[in-house]
Amino acid sequence: MKRNYRNYLKTPKSKLGHFCVDSEILPHPHKYGRGPTSRFPTNREIIAKERILMFGHYMASLNVIKCSVCLECEIRDKLLDNNPNFVCPTCTRRKDPTYYTDNNLHPVWYLVDDGGNYVLDENGNKAAQYNIPEELSCLSMYEKLLIRRCANFFSSVHLKNGVFGLKGHCVTFPQDITEMCDELPQQKDTLLTFI
Repeated sequence: MKRNYRNYLKTPKSKLGHFCVDSEILPHPHKYGRGPTSRFPTNREIIAKERILMFGHYMASLNVIKCSVCLECEIRDKLLDNNPNFVCPTCTRRKDPTYYTDNNLHPVWYLVDDGGNYVLDENGNKAAQYNIPEELSCLSMYEKLLIRRCANFFSSVHLKNGVFGLKGHCVTFPQDITEMCDELPQQKDTLLTFI
């Protein structure tokens, strides 16, 4: 800033009489050094403050956008137009518009009409539903554990005052639930009673 000001004074342009502008990065030198506690900041402190301001400006300019194919969110530093059909570069290279539902990145289910046929959307594809169906929302926790497709096991550690945390690796075992889903709920004559 000082070099630019000196170069400005050397040009034949009109000069400013008193160039006294406070900035957040480089403070005015006449306001420091007059008291025992007021000292002029060092170059390291000025550079650190400049980097912090640059980082704050960069973080304030970030935008979160969602891909319409994989439904993944990305952080971009450039503001794009608010296009609801935004496609990320990975999905553009993949060229698969049904990648999200085909790979079960999120639990989905499909609507079926009274005739047993799938309900189709405007593109002729099966209409995927992302909400929890009424038949599953009324299950107890034990019933949900019984019909889950994968069983996850990991070590739990008691931290403090009844607060638990996870530690170590997580192991996932697939469960075959085809017969169980066909058998449940059991009939009264198939229930075993022990007295």
